[in-house]
Amino acid sequence: MKDTPKSRTSGSFVKKLKIWRGTRSDTRVSAAATTREQPSVLHFGVCEDIYDSCYCRAIAIECMSQAESTAGTEKNTGSSIEAGENKTGSGRLLLVAYELSDMPEIPQLWEKIAAAVGFEKDEVVLTVTHNHSSPNDSKIRATEEETALGERYKEIELSAGITACREAVSSLRPARYAYTEGQSFINVNRNYCSLAGEWLEAPNFAGFSDKTLAVFSFVDEEGKLIAAFLNHATHATNIFQQRDADGKTKLSGNFPGITCRFLEEYYGNGSVVMWTSGAAGNQNPFLVHGMLMEYSDGYCTEVAYPDGAGYQQMESIGRRHAADAVRTLNQIRDYSDKMELCHVKKQIDIPAQKRDDPLFTGPAVKPNIGYRKAGDQYRPPVYPKMADDPEHPVPLYMELLILGDTAIVCVGAELFAQLGQKIKEASPWKHTVVLTHTHYHIGYILDESSKDVRAQQSFGRIKPGAADELILEGVQEMFAEVKIL
Repeated sequence: MKDTPKSRTSGSFVKKLKIWRGTRSDTRVSAAATTREQPSVLHFGVCEDIYDSCYCRAIAIECMSQAESTAGTEKNTGSSIEAGENKTGSGRLLLVAYELSDMPEIPQLWEKIAAAVGFEKDEVVLTVTHNHSSPNDSKIRATEEETALGERYKEIELSAGITACREAVSSLRPARYAYTEGQSFINVNRNYCSLAGEWLEAPNFAGFSDKTLAVFSFVDEEGKLIAAFLNHATHATNIFQQRDADGKTKLSGNFPGITCRFLEEYYGNGSVVMWTSGAAGNQNPFLVHGMLMEYSDGYCTEVAYPDGAGYQQMESIGRRHAADAVRTLNQIRDYSDKMELCHVKKQIDIPAQKRDDPLFTGPAVKPNIGYRKAGDQYRPPVYPKMADDPEHPVPLYMELLILGDTAIVCVGAELFAQLGQKIKEASPWKHTVVLTHTHYHIGYILDESSKDVRAQQSFGRIKPGAADELILEGVQEMFAEVKIL
């Protein structure tokens, strides 16, 4: 027998909410993959030491009917939203976030995690923080030793994910939830056009930047924090290719890890805070990489900060971001113990491009690095010629999560912030969050207004500015799958 529908702006049914306690794996992800004697493979190089650990965090949610809640049973009979062809109507959801650069290259990762905790594959959503100071299990394989480390690291990734999820699922407790938004001004548009017309990765304070800090809060019956889910459009690129004060390049959870640990310490109660990346394809922390030096003749170069400075900046950004999250969480006054839950999946094809210049080899953009030396001359940038590739469209994997009056649109790519904003504006739901890096990485997706940008991201497989309408149509089709019983 179905529950009596309650009046809501979305017109949906509601269920009693229970949440499995959010958790992070106690396994130090870096412990076995990185030692002082045997360096670990990183996303962009090799690390020599550990600054702090990278974690896997999990939050598990179960929605129960009023009758089930009254009876005290934990049996799940599905959510109040009808399941369409591409949708699961299950009342359970397991959110998993790795503090890694890319999704672990583990065959059947979703299935293995789901099976370990008694969930279905379609009840599991995985993401990464796109952390540029994390290990990577497959990108760089210069030696047999590094290949072996990568394979060993896959074991660590899988173990950490299963451990986090098992701990989350094992501690089910009644909960109330709320969604709210604040602002965090830690990010800045990173596509800067010099006076000479050269596109560089540097702060562009006049460029579009979404400062929204989206927050889900789950509290227990006493009002104490069980878990929080954060979403913000910022690349985790602090300490990118930078050395600490001792001259070593180090592994770290980057600023998101610092933010999460700050909040977990602040709220105590064994609470767990999960950070996720929004549409951050053209967004960096405002303190990152190095200093841009621009000269009157058009010459530009990036000069590194002194050793250790990048790590101090990372600490500052992470802690400032955490303080913004505290203010956002503490502004919540009203919580609900009722939630509808739905999960829709969809794949679309988006236009591709390819290099049409056999003489052009190497990176599409080659910025100058280091102080300008005598004899260094300005040379106008030369970009590879690109051509449409209609015979090989790029598949884009998308998901839609409905959690109460909030929708989370998940995209397996790096969206420019303008495109993320378009998705939110086009959403029919009361609140909408854009979550990226939820599937294997297919590259950057530049929005229509950025199609003339000539940054490194402009020369990948995806044709700049050609996917906006296709993605928006795909999102609308997913919302159309959400039918109310």
